[in-house]
Amino acid sequence: MANYALLGNIAFDLLSAPTGFDESRSAVFAEHEVLSGKPKLQAMGMTLTDVTLQLQLHHQLAPVESRYQALLTAQESQEALALVFGFSKFKGHFVITDVTSTVLFTDGKGNALARDVSLTLREFVGNPQAGILGAALSLAGNSPLASIVPKGLSNFVSQANQ
Repeated sequence: MANYALLGNIAFDLLSAPTGFDESRSAVFAEHEVLSGKPKLQAMGMTLTDVTLQLQLHHQLAPVESRYQALLTAQESQEALALVFGFSKFKGHFVITDVTSTVLFTDGKGNALARDVSLTLREFVGNPQAGILGAALSLAGNSPLASIVPKGLSNFVSQANQ
């Protein structure tokens, strides 16, 4: 078994990370009141999966600050990143919603030599190359937004966007 993981192009050594991997999945149900008796449930589908990774970045494995900054840059770019464990355990595409970090120790100049990092990831469904704005904000074709925006306005916005 391979001892590494990738989030986008950011590599983690599994000998020290992740120290925690929590996954949350939920089903959604609509509740319909009835005249008498208990309400009825209607299955609406599944929510997006949330993953929390607890990582420890350590200077003996790789530069701490450059990997931490890579995580922050990935979060700020709001791009969907592939999460892969080992050679072939593809978990899906995820965006980074939260980053929490604690510096464990530093060198004499204040540079972090070790950090505990907690990442909250949310599943991304769709085409990651289309960008995080996705089809919902596309004003062309049969997108959800195009169906409620007047035709003239959607043409204007599409031309302005181009």
